[in-house]
Amino acid sequence: MKKRLPPWFESELDISPIQFEKQVTAWLSSLTHKLKDITVEHDKKIKSHDGEYQIDIYCQFEMFGGDFKVLVECKRHKNPIKRDVVQLLHGKLESIGAHKGFIVATTGFQKGAIQYATQHGIALVRIIDGEAIYETKSTEDTPVPIDLPQFAGEIFSYSDADCYNTKLLTEEYISSLDEEMRI
Repeated sequence: MKKRLPPWFESELDISPIQFEKQVTAWLSSLTHKLKDITVEHDKKIKSHDGEYQIDIYCQFEMFGGDFKVLVECKRHKNPIKRDVVQLLHGKLESIGAHKGFIVATTGFQKGAIQYATQHGIALVRIIDGEAIYETKSTEDTPVPIDLPQFAGEIFSYSDADCYNTKLLTEEYISSLDEEMRI
């Protein structure tokens, strides 16, 4: 049984780059019933006034009578994501004129990265093994339910009370991703 990890810890998730990006794309695509006219594109190149940017996953949807642009960066690192990675995404958001940014990683995030992301409205998601969401207080080995997803996510934020907050992300709990789109 895997334990829930603090946001800055390393992950031992065994996922291929293709599985990783497909899982994130699937989560975003599942919002089609919640968001109007959503399009999700993988490996998109976007030209801006200061150059061209490669975006891992690009989403666009209609809300409140306008088009919203979302940039998603998928990071498959061995160590927790640092603040400078979040700052780079923030710069892309400003250059492209996007409204929301996500960093989805196979590892955790350093404290400075979580604080910066929270201040600038960037969502941080750690993809985890689906079994990691199963918790029990039993001292004996108990079988893991068979309906757990292969992969799940944890959405991180930081509060003024010097606390970390997390929300679960799975196909069943897709509303937490929808909430992040609207922040």
